[in-house]
Amino acid sequence: TPALAKQHLSNIASIIKNINADVINLNEIQQPGCLILNELLDLLPKEIGYRVYSLNSTDIYTQQTVGILTKIDPIEDLIRNETFIDYPIE
Repeated sequence: TPALAKQHLSNIASIIKNINADVINLNEIQQPGCLILNELLDLLPKEIGYRVYSLNSTDIYTQQTVGILTKIDPIEDLIRNETFIDYPIE
């Protein structure tokens, strides 16, 4: 439900605030990822100084994407890598 989703986002914001890391990588974000990340950013104190970076997903099945909350701007543009690695990694 929307109420549960909002509570989940609020819980994540609380954890991120307590961690206070320079870079937070978030996985399995529902599309559109940039909107969800901006909602999350709005729940965090502005003085923390996070900025949002994400790429839209090409996953047509789950439509999930990844994103970054960071205090350190990337020095290069974000790119998508479609490389697959067999598991287990040896």
